[in-house]
Parts: sequence; C-alpha cells; structure tokens
Amino acid sequence: MASISHRDLSGERSTLSGGAPATPPVIGAIRLNPPAGLPESGEPAAGQPQAKGHQAVPAAIGAVLPTILLADDNDDDTTLIQSALFRARLPYRLKAVTDGEQAVRYLEGEGLFADRVQNPFPVLLLLDLRMPRRDGFEVLDWLKRTSNLTRLVVVVLSGSSQKSDMDRAFQLGANSYLVKTESYSDLISLLKSFDFSR
Repeated sequence: MASISHRDLSGERSTLSGGAPATPPVIGAIRLNPPAGLPESGEPAAGQPQAKGHQAVPAAIGAVLPTILLADDNDDDTTLIQSALFRARLPYRLKAVTDGEQAVRYLEGEGLFADRVQNPFPVLLLLDLRMPRRDGFEVLDWLKRTSNLTRLVVVVLSGSSQKSDMDRAFQLGANSYLVKTESYSDLISLLKSFDFSR
C-alpha cells in the first residue's frame, strides 16, 4: 500500500496509509508559518534571492482555475495524473514540465514561461525527485533559498519509499511526500483536502 507523509502547520510529520479515510491536515491553506528571515508581511529578507514576475502567494484566484505545476520526466506518470484529476473533477489547471531546470524557469516566469496568462504561477508544485538537469532535491533546495517562493506548497511524488529520501525532502521544505501508484487515489484525496481560496 502506498502511504502519504505530511508536515502539518506545526511542522510535525504524520503518515496516512493508502486508502485510509483519515483526512490529512490542511496544509494547502497557504497559512504556513514564515520561515526564518521572512517577516509576516511576506517581504523577503535583505540579501535573499527572489524569483520575478509573481507574488509569493497568489492573493486572489478569481474566475481562473488555480494552476498545479507538475515536474516529472515520465510521460506515463503525467498522463495518469492528468486522468486522475479529470476523473475526480477537481478544479485545477495542470501544467507540466519534464525536468527540474524547466520547473525553475517556470516558477521564475522566464524564457518560454514568461507569459503569466499562458503559464500562471501555481498554487501547488507536484515534484518528482528523479529528473534530468536538476533533480527534485535540487529544486527543493533552490526553492528554500528563493525568499518569495518559500511558501509555495510542494508535494513530492516519487517512486522511492526510502525513509532517507522522505527525510531529505522534508528537510528541504516539502509539505507532503507521496509514493507513486497507478491509481493516484492518495493524490486525489490530498488535493481535496487543500483549500487555496483563503
């Protein structure tokens, strides 16, 4: 059975076994505690790098569907996730990139991703760990060092169930860690628990 590991708002980690009816903590409400060096106002601390072209957390979504950015180099996994979101009728727009470098460029709003109408800033990043150019750990490390992105909700999607990978992902700031399955029912349950409306 797949399992989901979460960090709740207090920073404590808990685990849900696959298919369990337990409701995960609502970590997606964008009320995460500011990290060290980031004041309550959301303004970056002096000397920290910033990504350009967006707010740390989108203030209002309006009539536009919130965007999920999927960073995964496996086309089959991307197709399965797209299908799972469609079948569940979740109100998200999915954008996909195939490596960690593209994920960084998308989040920065640079190059091919400069048009924020076509490539809106995401409310959530689904991040594979094993990718070319930059792996998921490198993307997490970059996010941690980029002051106005530290509140982006990140869910790691990985084929690895090794505790060392989970621990490292959480240490680098991941909010949740899901082990990949064919059904992605755990992912759908997790997404249903998020509330990005406030």
